[in-house]
Amino acid sequence: MADLSTLDGIADARNELYRRLEHGEITEARAAAQERLLRGQESLKGNLPLRLLTVMAKLKGTNAEPYVGPLAKALLKFTTGTPALTDGGGT
Repeated sequence: MADLSTLDGIADARNELYRRLEHGEITEARAAAQERLLRGQESLKGNLPLRLLTVMAKLKGTNAEPYVGPLAKALLKFTTGTPALTDGGGT
């Protein structure tokens, strides 16, 4: 099974779904249900974080700015699965 925690994994799962549908291994109804699930994961891992970054960018210069750094690090870990780079990490 594909790893749905990353956008690459979602793309792989979608490709596998279409391959299985073309070969008649699953019904159209089953494929439609699985596609809905993949669209939800795509929104969760792709679209929503981009919207949140837009909101965070608008907070620059406001009294909420101190929260942006920790929120951005948490968002990076959520979307990529890897922790953010530490400050002064070099090249």
